Amino acid sequence: MHDLNFSPTEDILKNYKKKIYTWQELVKVSNTVLHRVQGSKGYDKSKLEFDYNNTHYYNMSVTDSDYFYIEDGTSLGDAVLVISLANNNYMDFGYFKFVAKIFRLN
Repeated sequence: MHDLNFSPTEDILKNYKKKIYTWQELVKVSNTVLHRVQGSKGYDKSKLEFDYNNTHYYNMSVTDSDYFYIEDGTSLGDAVLVISLANNNYMDFGYFKFVAKIFRLN
């Protein structure tokens, strides 16, 4: 587990920090927008786009159940994300990442 230190403005994360494992990373992002897309089996899925470290990311899968039924195109503003990082190349398709938890900051 990582030893994490938070500023007073990120008090919301204090209880969550004990659950962060080596395959997860906390990142503060901006311009966060949630999207609803239809998966290959016809089920709706949540996807996230955001800016982090001068790069725009999009179409990242969301597994945070608090955001499964949010309207498509909902702006979440600034947020702290728990990103799960794959530790192996899944069936030679790549190293998948997904958003495990979203903490809105505004």
